[in-house]
Amino acid sequence: MALIACLVLAGCATEALEPRAAPSSAVEAPDFELELLDGSTIEASRLWRERPVVLTFVTSWCTTCEARENEIAKLAREYGDNLTFLGIAAADDAGALKTYVDDHGVEYEVGLDDSQAIWRKYAVREPPAIVLVAKGGKLVKGWPGGLEPGELDAQIKRWLLTS
Repeated sequence: MALIACLVLAGCATEALEPRAAPSSAVEAPDFELELLDGSTIEASRLWRERPVVLTFVTSWCTTCEARENEIAKLAREYGDNLTFLGIAAADDAGALKTYVDDHGVEYEVGLDDSQAIWRKYAVREPPAIVLVAKGGKLVKGWPGGLEPGELDAQIKRWLLTS
């Protein structure tokens, strides 16, 4: 009986996810430093050294961003230690951005790219946009206009993680 209970419980466990190798044609992702809303600074290459990264380019005033953010924040929580999400805002006000983050339950790090230098490195002209970076720093895929959360989840599984 105990063996059956163990097998049933093991079948219900969340599968371990591993980083997927970047395609051989992938180029190095541009590195950058970003000042986060809490005042600390983060270096992107330190993030993707540890695990794959999803870069979300947003603003507090973007209605498309706002419509998708609750579900994207939920995805970030679900992937936990397997994947890092990082929000990069530009052309925004720090106070409005903090309110946006709070209102949408965003628990991943978000920073303000005042000079839009990071946005230019990634050829982002307007929000939203999503960029996937494989563990190790290879630029895998990007979507101007962003992605619906369900499609983002599918693309993460296709390009960044394997079970």
